Amino acid sequence: MNTKVSHILSVIDAKVVGKNLQETVISEVVYDTRKITFPEEAMFVALKGELRDGHQFIGDAYRAGIRVFLVDLVTEIDTLHFQEACFIRVDSPLMSLQK
Repeated sequence: MNTKVSHILSVIDAKVVGKNLQETVISEVVYDTRKITFPEEAMFVALKGELRDGHQFIGDAYRAGIRVFLVDLVTEIDTLHFQEACFIRVDSPLMSLQK
């Protein structure tokens, strides 16, 4: 997968919060911070499961170098702590990922 953030935005109905990184090329989608290999070309998808909520790991992903995040609309995110990040906010990260 090699696609720009702008293309992802055209496929899903999303709000962007934070830095405008629409020209950034995404080659990797990760939902587990332990599996980040190319953070500068990765998008972290914050999935909610029965035991964990991926939104809890945004800080870890950011510290690892990821700057593009697919998150839900409901979770509060303090963008002041992530000034170099682009947050793509959607109703359901899982459904958007499936698109």
